[in-house]
Amino acid sequence: MKGGRYGDVLGYASRVDVETTMVFHGDARGAFGQTVAQFGTIDDGGVLVGAPLQHGAVNKMGTIYLCRHRSGKCQEVPACGPTVPQTCGENVHLNGFCILLDTNLQQLRRLPAVQQECPKSSSDVLFLIDGSGSIEHQDFLTMKTFIAEVMKRFKGTDTQFALAQFSDIVLNHFDFNTFRRSRNPIALLNQVQQIRRSTRTATAIWKVLTEMFVSRRGAREDVNKILIVITDGRKYDDKLEYSQVIPLAIKMGVTRYAIGVGSAFVDPAAEEELRTIASKPSEDHVFQVDNFDALQGIQNQLQEKIFAIEGTQSAHSSSFQLEMAQEGFSALLTPEGPVLGAVGAYGWSGGVFVYNDRNGGTTFVNVSRDAGDMNDAYLGYAAESLSLSGTRALALGAPRYRHVGRLLLFLLRGPQDGWQLAADATGPQVGSYFGASLCALDLNGDRSADLVLVGAPMFYGAGSGGRVAVCTLRPKVRGGRLPCQQTLQGQPGHPLGRFGASLARLGDIDGDRWPEVAVGAPLEDEERGAVYIFRGQRGGISSQYSQRISGARFSSGPRYFGQAISSGRDLTGDRLPDMAVGAQGQVLLLRSQPLLKVRVTVTFQPQEIPAAAFDCQEKEVPKGEVARAQICFLSTKKTADNFGKTSWESVWSPKAPPDVSQAPQIPIWPPRPTPDVPKIPNTLWMSPNPQEIHVVSPQLPFAKDCGTDNICIDDLQMSFNFSGLETIVVGMTSAVDVTVTLHNRGEDSYGTTIQLQHAEALSYRKAVVLQVPRPPPPPPKSFRASKTPRSRKDHPEVHTLPPRSPPDIFTSTQRPFWPPALLQTSPDHPSQVVLPTPVPTPDAPGPFSVLQEVHVRALQLGAGGGSVAQDPLPRQPPHLPLWHQGRGLPSVPVSPKPPRALGDVAVRWAGG
Repeated sequence: MKGGRYGDVLGYASRVDVETTMVFHGDARGAFGQTVAQFGTIDDGGVLVGAPLQHGAVNKMGTIYLCRHRSGKCQEVPACGPTVPQTCGENVHLNGFCILLDTNLQQLRRLPAVQQECPKSSSDVLFLIDGSGSIEHQDFLTMKTFIAEVMKRFKGTDTQFALAQFSDIVLNHFDFNTFRRSRNPIALLNQVQQIRRSTRTATAIWKVLTEMFVSRRGAREDVNKILIVITDGRKYDDKLEYSQVIPLAIKMGVTRYAIGVGSAFVDPAAEEELRTIASKPSEDHVFQVDNFDALQGIQNQLQEKIFAIEGTQSAHSSSFQLEMAQEGFSALLTPEGPVLGAVGAYGWSGGVFVYNDRNGGTTFVNVSRDAGDMNDAYLGYAAESLSLSGTRALALGAPRYRHVGRLLLFLLRGPQDGWQLAADATGPQVGSYFGASLCALDLNGDRSADLVLVGAPMFYGAGSGGRVAVCTLRPKVRGGRLPCQQTLQGQPGHPLGRFGASLARLGDIDGDRWPEVAVGAPLEDEERGAVYIFRGQRGGISSQYSQRISGARFSSGPRYFGQAISSGRDLTGDRLPDMAVGAQGQVLLLRSQPLLKVRVTVTFQPQEIPAAAFDCQEKEVPKGEVARAQICFLSTKKTADNFGKTSWESVWSPKAPPDVSQAPQIPIWPPRPTPDVPKIPNTLWMSPNPQEIHVVSPQLPFAKDCGTDNICIDDLQMSFNFSGLETIVVGMTSAVDVTVTLHNRGEDSYGTTIQLQHAEALSYRKAVVLQVPRPPPPPPKSFRASKTPRSRKDHPEVHTLPPRSPPDIFTSTQRPFWPPALLQTSPDHPSQVVLPTPVPTPDAPGPFSVLQEVHVRALQLGAGGGSVAQDPLPRQPPHLPLWHQGRGLPSVPVSPKPPRALGDVAVRWAGG
């Protein structure tokens, strides 16, 4: 078929359905819905829901529920969490543990395997100091002052001290019994005098192990035994080797610290001797300072890292290691094994435990509190497992790092090197809680993460509360900062919305092969909450959300909707990913919708509307059919669901009839489904994506008669007169008639205007068309314009037309004057297809084209309760009208034939 072909795609995105939501209810007082996790399939899986404050469970702290889609009910799962209490003396510790379950919810293993023993609350600390001749007298006094200051920090605790000096002999200056009688450090240290001889370090260690850490010297059983060796160089003139001494210390359970003072330890052999003396790992038990004056600089480290043992409290500080670890605060399964976050470990600096499935070992991954001020950082608050070009990686969030938050990326370098910090990023604002949620994203499906999304739900600014930073991952990360240039944010007007409190990968739910991301904002809409969907795209994530799901729209009345999100699994049996969203006391299971891509092709015959088709007088009347159009709809399914057929095609062949007295609306009736359609338990609705094109505007131009060069050159002639009026008398002349005659003897004239200037005393009243002769021959068209002179006393009535509706002051003689067509839509009929045809007006110059708009507002795909075949048709069937805007213009009725069904699900076309 000859004629112009125009095509475009109407995109109908597979959005998250909010009409057929399944709601699981629980006890809001137990924080049911605080966490959610999908697992399995519709046959053996469901949604695991955490209720961490539920009473009456194991250890009376928290419960896990399994909620199944088929039954709509939840049952309790025996498991514990990160707040399992353990009483140790007067303290209650929260170590935490987790249970690894299989798909049948049977316990596979417990992590850790056994509960940690209660720490020893008391310590016996012995200082062994070097008194050799290489130490200056003033330096020896400085060392004594350092020891006295350390002892003072433990005033009021149950820690005992003893002191011995060594050279070629060993002097026991005071033991634990003496310290119990007199706890004054100054009095005890005043009697200590320097020996000034050789350095027999190994022999001295043997002596204090066998003579000082014994009960007759006041040493206690079942307390921490700590030996601190302070020396300025390597041992000399010593008959014993460390290999003969250190095994005894290990057998006795003595923790050893070595402090090297001076330049002697620049020698690698001397440095290795310090590591031999100290306990393992040596980096935690060896200190080196340049001189004795620098000892003061390590007092805090000694207090926090050495002496504040397992919860010891003093007047100066309190410190914890794993007593408040809360292991299991975050959890994920990785190829290496389970990973459990322990935010309270080591004074709430935090970290994660990695349980190796291959060798059964456990690795603690963290950052030293001395490296980067990790105190109270909450490392492990959120955790994500990812791969970077084949290298395993862990992304960990520390939302309280220096009050701004931090993302830390660890790489597994190898079995020997373990997990090493490779790169990081810090938060943009104090108190933003940057790192509270994480989501790694593989955009192109190459099994290497491209982005890490980092939630900062406490961010405040620009009218919306919360941000999500999009950090780019380089293929080979080797230190430095991660670039986080892009940010996502929610709807304005929610400054305390907590946008970014939860993040989840949705997979590709819109059929464009890029993954989508869900972001929770549980405090938006007056704490009802909301979930945002952001689309993936080439190179990243769209900054504009494609869908916002408000918790206020659900009849179950959820509160804090979006506090937890889990997605990526099909729990409803339609092969489409579902999304579980946690709220206070309930969990909502939402389904993603099937996707149709609709391609529209419009073919015109002829390709141009000839000017001769219209009789250009005061009212344009077409002489007959002016054009034919064939509209083809090709619908292609993009989702891998189980709804059957993948494509449909409908062909509509309307024409422009000569009868233009009205523009009828032609209803489109959907075919009645066949009786053998089985029952469908749920309903899915197809709706257009506002980000996609759902208006097709092909063009049908009017023909131009401008000769072989296709360039229109007009030849306009104009004349006018005042109808015999020669003089205007103010106050007596009521009207001035101006007759204008315009003639075009050349080719078509476009955008022709007439400007009539008049005195300020005159005002425009109206225009009247006097004559519109029919060509050929081309007589002129005349009109009369009435003007009224102004008067100080008399103000005659002035007739004007509304704005944007100019009077008929245009001419049409031998050649037409064509203004452009104005595309219009009716606000009363938003579902109509609008095919406007132009009306010549003087302020709308040509050339122009006819814009034809095919506007499908809502294409619904549904099957509801029971047999689809029994679903009655509505009393007023849905219709897709074709409508004409303009005066006396032809209507273009169509009779489309939409697809009957998607597999077992009937297709409905709906307008409005």
